[in-house]
Amino acid sequence: MSLDHLVHSIGDPMRGDSSYVLWIIVLAIALLISILVARANAQRADRENANRIKAFEESRRKEVELVELKKATASALSAKELEHAKLTERMEGWAKLFEQRKSQFPWLASAIADFHTLETERDAKMLETKERPAIKAADAVRDHGRKRRDAEFNPRLMRYRVEYYEKLFPWIVEYVGDDVPDAAVDISGSHAEVTDDPVKVWINDAEYRNLPTAERNQLAFDRWRRTKKTRWQVGRDYERFIGYKYETLGFDVSFTGAIEGLQDMGRDVVARRGSETLVIQCKYWSRDKTIHEKHVFQLFGSALEYAIRLGSVDEIDQLSMFAGAIKSTGVKAVLYTSTKISDVAKEVAKKLRVECNENIPISDYPLIKCNISRNGERIYHLPFDQQYDRTKIIASKGEQYVYTVAEAEKAGFRRAWKWRPDQSAI
Repeated sequence: MSLDHLVHSIGDPMRGDSSYVLWIIVLAIALLISILVARANAQRADRENANRIKAFEESRRKEVELVELKKATASALSAKELEHAKLTERMEGWAKLFEQRKSQFPWLASAIADFHTLETERDAKMLETKERPAIKAADAVRDHGRKRRDAEFNPRLMRYRVEYYEKLFPWIVEYVGDDVPDAAVDISGSHAEVTDDPVKVWINDAEYRNLPTAERNQLAFDRWRRTKKTRWQVGRDYERFIGYKYETLGFDVSFTGAIEGLQDMGRDVVARRGSETLVIQCKYWSRDKTIHEKHVFQLFGSALEYAIRLGSVDEIDQLSMFAGAIKSTGVKAVLYTSTKISDVAKEVAKKLRVECNENIPISDYPLIKCNISRNGERIYHLPFDQQYDRTKIIASKGEQYVYTVAEAEKAGFRRAWKWRPDQSAI
């Protein structure tokens, strides 16, 4: 389109053409809209800028508050750490005190219980004053601290008294039994009637009625192995383990501790091979306990008494001849323990020719005894059977230890039935 044609289509302004006026109006409206939009954008930008400035100022204020809070927290923690250090120093003094007089002062047990309460209060304060306070957790810690204090006091007091009495009367330990690890002990205990099958202790009536004999025997044996034992049972199991080791070496082993109980005179196991006789004492104790010289003396005395009863030791006039006299009979005292032996006890043992074996734990070994009776019957005994500890295993006769009931039955052995009330009915 030519310029003349464009001017002609718009109209001549000098002639007052109406189309030209309309065009001017449209341009004016567009300009007004642009101005309004620009003004709105400018107002929005001002508001956003104001909000940014406000947010920045709020952030700076929070940073200042955080710095102050950190300073206050650090100061509080420093004060608590100082308090804790002082309490720890006092505890060291208390430890020396109750080593001398453990149970004569009830306030000592109370003070130690209070110390643990202060520790929980310190932890609660830390939870309350950290960057993101945990009020509920702090309250829970305090509640736990109160309960712990109550639970600490009486048992601790009784423990101090027992330890104090044992220090005054060392022989009392021999009456209460060895200190086996708590993790190995179950104080509930369970016992079968002598006239009933001990397997029934470990399985229910339905299992006993419905399972095949070999399967139910194995199930009972497996549950027996998994169940925690009483302190006496743990000690007996240790004696069995040591005795098993000597049986595999060709010794004729008698489990006097398990059979005679408190009347064993400190002889838990007696092992014989040819002219050699070993009088063995077994002590399965906690790892933090120590065997002292008194236990060596006790074992030595028991071995000496045993040698004298053999009838081959004449009257002895001098203490220095004791060890030699025992050796001349072929009797030897041997000590096994799961814990450590003191240096003094080792020196005493060396002088008295007592063999000491320390830090010997119970390891896995076959527990089922397969025995051949005098009339040729092949019988296996489970560890909870009545005649288990009286049954000797002599490999040269074809007798053996096995791990499972299936192994025993495959070798031609049947379960012992000494427990039956009426054997004639079998």
